[in-house]
Amino acid sequence: MAKISAKGLVIIALILSTITSALIYSYLKQASKPQFADKTAVVVAKVDIPPKTIITKEMVNQLEVPSLYVQPGALRDTGKVIGQETKHKIVAGEQIVERRLAINGPNGLVAAIPDDKRAITVAVNEYSGLAGFVKPGDYVDVLATYDKNIAGEYVSNIIMQNIMVLATNRNAEGDSPIVPDKNKKELDKVVSVTLAVTPQEAVKLALSIEKARIHLALRPQVPQMGVVIADAATPQDVIGQTRSAGSSTGTAYSRPAYSVPTTKTITVIKGSKAETVTVNR
Repeated sequence: MAKISAKGLVIIALILSTITSALIYSYLKQASKPQFADKTAVVVAKVDIPPKTIITKEMVNQLEVPSLYVQPGALRDTGKVIGQETKHKIVAGEQIVERRLAINGPNGLVAAIPDDKRAITVAVNEYSGLAGFVKPGDYVDVLATYDKNIAGEYVSNIIMQNIMVLATNRNAEGDSPIVPDKNKKELDKVVSVTLAVTPQEAVKLALSIEKARIHLALRPQVPQMGVVIADAATPQDVIGQTRSAGSSTGTAYSRPAYSVPTTKTITVIKGSKAETVTVNR
């Protein structure tokens, strides 16, 4: 039997240790990789889908993902998604879950109106409608400015406070679906605002719409309960001046006349005492 020299034993030991190290490294590398043998098919969005949009087959795809990463309520059949209306925006690559679709129940403006309120629409322009910054879900105060032919003089007053905005133009939670149209550009300019008011407020607002100019004042993000007392304002309240006598153009103004004190004082000396007495002129 041939004897192995000491040098040969060292070489064999080095080879065995190298093989062992390689096997351990390979095992640890495989063990560090997550194993997702269990996968589930789900429906995902291929493109960004805006809210209140009818989903078409070009917008979605079925994809297998690890079961561990399936979102609660994720739909797994494209047949249950195509033709449905979105309630919220869905971004590309996102799993489509049932709560983001209008499957159970209505999704129109009617569904957004509180039980004790009514919806009424006010026509606005660039400045009376807050330059388009007001959005559904915001809260506003409603101001009405009446002509002097109606109120005897020009007068402005806050007629409603803490009113919820249901929609701007036709943009509202649960409004009519927007069917995708590449050739159609949505109108960004706000020309109408729909408010949630009580029946009594609706009566007041309807009259003001016909007889006054309406402005909206945007309230803070967190609505405050209750109302703030604010007096009605007239031109005299704002300007602090009145028209001068004999002015026919209405452009000449003078400051209101203020009463001048009509009393004076004298000093009366009695012995070593001095006393101040007020008397009429």
